[in-house]
Amino acid sequence: MSAPDERTQPSDTDLQQLLADVVRTRDEHRRELQRRAGSPELGQSREAALEALEGYVAALNDLRWPIPPRMHQDLRLLRALCGHRRAPERKPR
Repeated sequence: MSAPDERTQPSDTDLQQLLADVVRTRDEHRRELQRRAGSPELGQSREAALEALEGYVAALNDLRWPIPPRMHQDLRLLRALCGHRRAPERKPR
């Protein structure tokens, strides 16, 4: 019998909630961009969008599902805008 994983696989419901968070935070960030460029709220919405996207991508990685190229681009952009210099460490395969 093999040892159980430290983390359990995300369920379909988990993935749906994570994706809903990505969409919600992305929409909030777009609204902030239209309202006040350079405001503290813009930075906060950017960080929230990055956190949501990283959570969703981590869940996809846990399932060993492919990450859409657009999500990779969005991660790079948000990390650069938020001042994050490196991606979170990946689990070994």
